[in-house]
Amino acid sequence: MASTNSRSLLKTLVITFGVVVLLGYAYFQTRDFLSGPQLVITEPQNGQTVASTSPEILVRGHAEHISFLTINGLQVFTDENGDFSRKLLLPDGLVIITIEAQDKFKRSVKEELQLLVK
Repeated sequence: MASTNSRSLLKTLVITFGVVVLLGYAYFQTRDFLSGPQLVITEPQNGQTVASTSPEILVRGHAEHISFLTINGLQVFTDENGDFSRKLLLPDGLVIITIEAQDKFKRSVKEELQLLVK
């Protein structure tokens, strides 16, 4: 009788362990889909004032879980770490820079920077 209970308990533990491993593997495989695209702009800061003596500005950032990235509609490529940079020529006045990232599931995230060029 005791061996039957032990076998039943062992069988239940093995099945439970298998289900937990299967769920962990499923989460690991779908984490990109669950988290969506991520975008962090490191340079320039939103609201920054830029001197017009240098009409170029470097836009830098980091993106994860993306398949396509644009800055003001121009395609930008990331390196193997997900970092990107692009130089832009800016006119005088208020400038809005739009950075958009899209993942392979067509979900997107968009950041806008407003800069004042004097």
